[in-house]
Amino acid sequence: MRAQLLKYFKVVFVLMALALSQCGKKTKSQDVTITGSPTNPIVFLSDLTTTVGGNTSTIKAPWFEMLVNIDNQSDEDLVILALHLEVTGIDANGGVTVNKMDILPAANNSSVTSGSTTVTCTYNDFGTFSKHTKGTLHYTPSQTGCDNGYVMFQIGGNPTPANTASIQYQVKIQPVGFFGSIGSPEDRFDNFGMIFTQ
Repeated sequence: MRAQLLKYFKVVFVLMALALSQCGKKTKSQDVTITGSPTNPIVFLSDLTTTVGGNTSTIKAPWFEMLVNIDNQSDEDLVILALHLEVTGIDANGGVTVNKMDILPAANNSSVTSGSTTVTCTYNDFGTFSKHTKGTLHYTPSQTGCDNGYVMFQIGGNPTPANTASIQYQVKIQPVGFFGSIGSPEDRFDNFGMIFTQ
């Protein structure tokens, strides 16, 4: 009986050792680093009126803006379809508040008129990041003649503390996408970055 128990414990020990050795293995998603630029964005206390996709809107204070950078050191291309953000701060009552939002490239869809020609511009993703390269989330237009370039994310409506001189937010930056190529996804991307405002 004792010999059987020892044999059983040896098998369990070997299986546990194998399981633990797999825990340290890095995934493709962990080979991607996400950062904000600037690394510590400034918080503004006045509302901002802006035009997005041809529509005028107001970004409510307190707000800040940033670019999102991707360092893809994995062995596969990475497509970013959307951006999920979680802004954590202290409200006027001293409670912790989280402002969650999802930003889609389609929010910038618009029509551009040049002379007598009107082009409908649609945006489906924030870019493809080739393996072993760095880049910044950007608009990828459906046609020529449309706006393109880096996306400056303006994040407003964040919690306002009683003392506005001490505003600081923790920002979780979580791009949503997959490894592979447009029309041929291979594996879900699952990673995030963290920054703090100043």
